[in-house]
Amino acid sequence: MKMYISIILSFFFCLLSASSFCQKALEDMAEKIHKERSMHTSIHYSINYNVKPFTYEDTLNYKADVELVRVPEDTLFKGLIYIEMDTVWYGYNLVKIFYGNKHTNTIIYDSASLHPEIFIKSTTINDLVDESFLNLSNGLKQALNDSTMQVSSNDTLIDNIPCIGIKVHFPDTEPLTDKYYFAAVEKATYAIKRKTYSVMFQGNEQYQEWNYSNIKYGNEIRIPQLEIVNVSDYLMKHLNIENKHDENDLINYNFSTFKGTLLNTNEEIHMNDIRVDFVILDFWYTACYPCIKSIPAVDSLALAFKDRNVRVYGVNMIDDPEKSKARIEKFLSKNKMSYETIMVDNQADKNIPVHAYPTLFILDKDYKLIHQEVGFNSNLYQEISAFLNERL
Repeated sequence: MKMYISIILSFFFCLLSASSFCQKALEDMAEKIHKERSMHTSIHYSINYNVKPFTYEDTLNYKADVELVRVPEDTLFKGLIYIEMDTVWYGYNLVKIFYGNKHTNTIIYDSASLHPEIFIKSTTINDLVDESFLNLSNGLKQALNDSTMQVSSNDTLIDNIPCIGIKVHFPDTEPLTDKYYFAAVEKATYAIKRKTYSVMFQGNEQYQEWNYSNIKYGNEIRIPQLEIVNVSDYLMKHLNIENKHDENDLINYNFSTFKGTLLNTNEEIHMNDIRVDFVILDFWYTACYPCIKSIPAVDSLALAFKDRNVRVYGVNMIDDPEKSKARIEKFLSKNKMSYETIMVDNQADKNIPVHAYPTLFILDKDYKLIHQEVGFNSNLYQEISAFLNERL
């Protein structure tokens, strides 16, 4: 009788946790998920990724097959990466980062150590990578043991597969609020079938959903698609950005032909009509959080050098002029910019050398590229100021 009472009381206390599973059961599950993943060095999965970025009304969808091989000593991704989509693929072989175009049989690549943000990091493509597998992190267990987190769970079905749904609410950290993370874990295999993440920023929601299928663990130590013998049929092109501070090694693009339309005007602006010593072009978009973090530094540069023959422009690559214009106007109402924004049709010139966001270019008076920054740099203002002061 005492045994039955003990079982009933245990079940009762689990119910008091406002979930189908008590804390101990969830901690055990977190351990089993972590153990299952740590026993293998490689993983393959198909992913259907949906994202509604900040300021966007539409949801974007990405489908890919992904292969990862864990390499703990790697300092960039902690492993090999191969991401195959319908018309393109992305890869990282610990030395170089690749972008392959299946239609043109072209591979563009660059040095990972000198240009780590290219193609994958600082782009949506990075969201297709299961970083918790490569890093062997156990975020779920950490959340369960964090008193600032609110955790609940329930039974759910994903693709008619019985799963345990676990929802974690994060404390607000301005300017990001109303953050939550949800994971659906398959009961039989402890594989993560679905993840969702939602957060509010400046009155806008960013919602992300990862749906996984065809999950296969293994102990591979290589990804054949990344080996040069298997890509020899492609035309290889080096981006040639070996050192962003060396003017002789920067990309060769004719910026004198660059043009666009100034936001809130019908005025078309041509780069070769701008007569100054230096032009700064900051490529960004409204849903890019690293871009948003960089804007105050770019604004400070615009103010500091406005009387020193330096012109600063923000640049937005757009595909829908009306929607993009509305998004940017709403964005600018909450983010100060004392410089103008150029809107550029992203189909007009596909050779514009922007492969990650934010990207900042500095052009000299002949519109030659003399400096480049890719990704967020906390010292951007100081470094660009010093660069310009040396030359003015």
